[in-house]
Amino acid sequence: MSLEQPIPSISVHELLQKQKAGESFFLLDVRTEPEFAAGHLKFTDVLIPHDQLPEQLNKLPSDKQMPVYNFCRSGRRSAGTTQYLRALGYTRAFNVTGGILEWIRAGYETASAAGSP
Repeated sequence: MSLEQPIPSISVHELLQKQKAGESFFLLDVRTEPEFAAGHLKFTDVLIPHDQLPEQLNKLPSDKQMPVYNFCRSGRRSAGTTQYLRALGYTRAFNVTGGILEWIRAGYETASAAGSP
C-alpha cells in the first residue's frame, strides 16, 4: 500500500488575498485557450495548456523558489501540474483548489477575451 502525498493547495480566497496584498507570485493557468478566452483571472501570468507544459517550461520563472499557483477549471489538471512542478524542483508550487468554477462561485471578477479592455 502506498501513501500518496497531499497536494499543496491554496483556496481561491487565499489567492485573492495574496493578489490584493501585492505579494509576488506567478499564476499559471493550465486550461485550454478556449476556456481561458471564455473567462480568466486578470492577473494570470501565463496560459500553458496542461498537455503542453513539458514543451513550454521556458515560460515559467527561472527562480524555482518563486511561489507558483496553478489554476484550471475545477482543480484537477492544476493538481497534476502542481505535482509535476514540484518534481521539477519548484518547491513552492501550489494547486488553487476549485479553479475557475470556485472563483466564480465565490463571486470574484473574471476577464474574457471578448470583454477585455
